[in-house]
Amino acid sequence: MQVRETGVRWVVSMSVALALASPLVASEKRPVRAFALTWLAGPTVDGAATLASGTTLVVYVAPGSGPSDRLVRALKGWDSDALRTRTLVIVGTDADAARQWVSGAGDALLPARYAVDSRGDVRRALKLTGAPHLLGIADGRIEWAISGVLNDPRMLESVVRTWVTRP
Repeated sequence: MQVRETGVRWVVSMSVALALASPLVASEKRPVRAFALTWLAGPTVDGAATLASGTTLVVYVAPGSGPSDRLVRALKGWDSDALRTRTLVIVGTDADAARQWVSGAGDALLPARYAVDSRGDVRRALKLTGAPHLLGIADGRIEWAISGVLNDPRMLESVVRTWVTRP
């Protein structure tokens, strides 16, 4: 596996996360393909345009998945202004089940932007193979991806915090 990114702190964080959490980490460096993004409580928008500028942490989860549930609870514990404003959580299920999952979780979820992937369009466009999945996206390009079963998502905390606070 290969991890490339400028900044020693980032490389160290990614290496530690890789060694301790054992997810699949890939240096992607590819543009986000076009896809429709449906907000949990609203309309459908152009997903690629939504991710075209700035830094975004995309978190793809599946309700009822133990690793996904652990990850979203961990995100809540890492709450910060940067994490709230730069995180997009995409729930991979139909809209009704996604709304039920979000409302049922209540205060256990990070107050971030939530979208639903009811037909799998987001999963296919971003080339995701499962959940949970984290993507570091900067200015419309996927810079890195982490996927796999995360038994202890705390091992990813420094990676997540570093990504959402980068200029």
